[in-house]
Amino acid sequence: MKPAARMGDMLMHILLPTQPIKPINTGIATVLIGGKPGACRGHGNGIDIIVQGSSTVFINGLPAARVGDMTGTGGIVMGPGAVNVLIGG
Repeated sequence: MKPAARMGDMLMHILLPTQPIKPINTGIATVLIGGKPGACRGHGNGIDIIVQGSSTVFINGLPAARVGDMTGTGGIVMGPGAVNVLIGG
């Protein structure tokens, strides 16, 4: 199980090393995780998007993103994530 990803958590871009690490700037505003909108597959920061998510936990029909999930550039969701909200799948 991994910490839930939220708007404001950081994405690391492995294939775009010249790009700085930037926060996720989209999320589901109606589902707050630790006071921040929950992030899902398809959310990102304008440079990269989350392409992985839980196969068992969904937010508004979208797979919930977690720390360690992959991004479109081969990067990962770095977090910190909501360490008190763990998502499996």
